Amino acid sequence: MHGRGSGVCATAAVLMVGLAGCGAGAASSGGTASPGASASVAATTGGAAGVAPGHATPQDAADGLIQAELAGNLQLACSYFVPAQQATCRGLHMSLPKGHVSVAGTVASGDLALVEITGHVCTSGSGCQINTDASLGLPHGSETFKQAYDKAFNSGEFSPVPCMKVNGQWYVNDGTG
Repeated sequence: MHGRGSGVCATAAVLMVGLAGCGAGAASSGGTASPGASASVAATTGGAAGVAPGHATPQDAADGLIQAELAGNLQLACSYFVPAQQATCRGLHMSLPKGHVSVAGTVASGDLALVEITGHVCTSGSGCQINTDASLGLPHGSETFKQAYDKAFNSGEFSPVPCMKVNGQWYVNDGTG
């Protein structure tokens, strides 16, 4: 799904499924910040109750991106990326995804968050991805939040979606800004 470290192309087709072909880059590219291993992690889980497109929470940003993509409004979808990534996103041409995706919850540390996504989505050229385990890709065992964030940031997995808070607003972080 992501391959986010390579740039906006990595996340732009629900949570931009067709992006694995964009390649992976370093999570430290652009203005991406990561908390230290000792960062505290606050978890919010549960269904998508109270989630609506917007920038108030990481879940809202991921939901806004998903809904805009599924509605075929790629210009609106681009507005859910970190501001420094939006111009690049608007220049992309990609196939529209089809499917059903839900925001299941989030794990956050400071100004970074991993948004849990479940569902299925398909795009022409990149096939389909399915995730039924909302906790897939979240920190577990001895893995730190930073390690899980970096892994999600660089992976082609469906979930979780890395997000970043910029000037008090949450955005999907594609790693180019």
